Amino acid sequence: MQPFTLEKLDLKSVKAFKASDGNGMTSNHKKTIAVGLSQVLADSYKMLLKIQNYHWNVVGGKFFMVHKMTEEQYNELFKAIDEIAERVRAIGYLTPATFAEFDKLSTIKDGDMQLGEDEMLADLVASHIAVAHTAKAVALKADEYHDLATADLLTKRIGVHEKSAWLLQSLVTEQPAAKAKSRAHKAA
Repeated sequence: MQPFTLEKLDLKSVKAFKASDGNGMTSNHKKTIAVGLSQVLADSYKMLLKIQNYHWNVVGGKFFMVHKMTEEQYNELFKAIDEIAERVRAIGYLTPATFAEFDKLSTIKDGDMQLGEDEMLADLVASHIAVAHTAKAVALKADEYHDLATADLLTKRIGVHEKSAWLLQSLVTEQPAAKAKSRAHKAA
């Protein structure tokens, strides 16, 4: 691979870049990304509340491990929420910032403090996966629009949510495959 040199710079694309507010996106592209980021923001905020709910209300033999892990997750997510909101602002849009707006935009359901510890963990796993899927859809659109800052931010978020899901899943007593086998044997 040859290194980049100024001689290879396409001046036409530089002019187009400057003419479009510094990030190369059209106003329609910005709006699409802002709407997508707003959903990721809403999902993330609802996820934060669900994690805190379960952090405070989990009981059982895994209490300490779940309590510690969820505390780490909500602290990390709190910082990420600010980064997501700031990215929406950086591309020129206002962020949703009320519980009503988050409820309307989010696909994440509220946590149920009546669940047992394994059900809480399974709910968190499913919610982390849902946030990762939303982030992936927006990241792919951002990449298509050459919005590398948004794509990079969301790629990192996807990794965090996938890892969190994996870590939480490892704590579930009866794994999904074992549970399905168990049900199959009971039916027979």
